[in-house]
Amino acid sequence: MVAFSPDVEKDILGLVDVLIDEGYICSYPFAVKYVDDLIDYIESNIDICVRKEAPSFFYKYGKNLKYMTYNSSCHTTWYILFEEHGDTALVKYITNNKFEGHYFNI
Repeated sequence: MVAFSPDVEKDILGLVDVLIDEGYICSYPFAVKYVDDLIDYIESNIDICVRKEAPSFFYKYGKNLKYMTYNSSCHTTWYILFEEHGDTALVKYITNNKFEGHYFNI
């Protein structure tokens, strides 16, 4: 099971507008599909993904964070940081290679 922290839910809802406003995607329907694909990937793969320990920079979002990646294109890799609580993964933070990806290249 996957749950999203309130901050992540807020960020995901705002991502559609960011994608359009910043010119990454030119139409609302494509932006919605892009975000839906990201969510679907997380929900479908978090149980089977390779779990890597998150870099210490991200400890501010939680202890014992793991992360998985999602390549939405050849230019964009998303990093999904989460905590495991039994059979539930709580997504605590999402970022991508354009903003904080350099922290993952250790």
